[in-house]
Amino acid sequence: MDITRLMQDIDLRRVVEEDLGQPHSRGKAWRWRCPFHNEQNGRHSLAVWQNGWRCLGKCQRGGDALSWVMHYRRLSYQDAVQVLEPALAGSRTVRPRPAPSAPTPPAPVPDYRPSSVDETDTDWRALTAAAAIPSEPPSEAWQDLAVKVVDQAQDWLWGPAGEAALAFLRNECGLYADTIREARLGYVHGEPDGWRALYGLSVPCGITLPWFVGGDLWGVRVRRIGNAASYAEVAGGNVPGALYWADNLLAGWPAFATGDEFDCLIAWQEGMDLVCPVAPGAAEALLNVRWAEAIGAAQVVYTLAGSPLAGEKLLARLRALPVCAERLRLPEGRDLSGFFRRAGTNTFRDWLKGIVAAL
Repeated sequence: MDITRLMQDIDLRRVVEEDLGQPHSRGKAWRWRCPFHNEQNGRHSLAVWQNGWRCLGKCQRGGDALSWVMHYRRLSYQDAVQVLEPALAGSRTVRPRPAPSAPTPPAPVPDYRPSSVDETDTDWRALTAAAAIPSEPPSEAWQDLAVKVVDQAQDWLWGPAGEAALAFLRNECGLYADTIREARLGYVHGEPDGWRALYGLSVPCGITLPWFVGGDLWGVRVRRIGNAASYAEVAGGNVPGALYWADNLLAGWPAFATGDEFDCLIAWQEGMDLVCPVAPGAAEALLNVRWAEAIGAAQVVYTLAGSPLAGEKLLARLRALPVCAERLRLPEGRDLSGFFRRAGTNTFRDWLKGIVAAL
């Protein structure tokens, strides 16, 4: 049997449906509760598309149709092939998953100053020195309080007080309801530039963007809602030392280092079967050395930072870790979510497929 053709033509969603029953939702990826760890709080972390699956929750397992059948049904390789042979869909040919590559170990951090940054810039030198020290998440005490803020903000977003914020996320940002829930976005109502005391923390009013990585809550950024878009943070977090959506990095897959959380979520929502998007936490786009091994295992990292200077800094930082990195330019505009809103799903995915096919 041609195993390559089997992996290309099988519709894994139908196979998983036989095992787990009707999915919780059907989109580009069908969603179920993950059977490999104890799902809680009504989450549906198992994402399955035509030729692959991935747990976006605690266990982070993933693979192709063969790995699913071998893991879930506890079969040998040969038995799994025999099970899948009659299930050939043959409806379309899709790009096979890249073979995993060996992780790149962290390297000493050399000077990665971009040419446009003056070598006497003390702020830049301080930022690079800080990025070379492995970052740590906030204290458990702070995280316990911040998680309560995140949960409360989610309740408000999906209630009457969050109607305008939810409309903004769906209509202006292009995010689907499943994406908003998966990212645990929320809303703290109040004056556009106001603050509220919640669970002992001072919280900015606006759309909350929690940074969960590796089971820790590293920080909570807040996108203000008003005429001028601005951001604030819940004090006590460590967003600059984090890498947003890092739990979704897979070895051997192309990664997208985007400009902010919204660009990252759009890339994940529309292309989770093609790329692994992340967003660096530092305002100057200086990726902390803590994430070097995870992002270094990517097939290639494309940088999509919004401003030219931020993109140049991020590209130089990645290459110094060292990571195989390339600067990617959008067909139009400067931000990924804006391009998606203008181009639509089909054009956006065609653009992503073209990038992946060129690897």
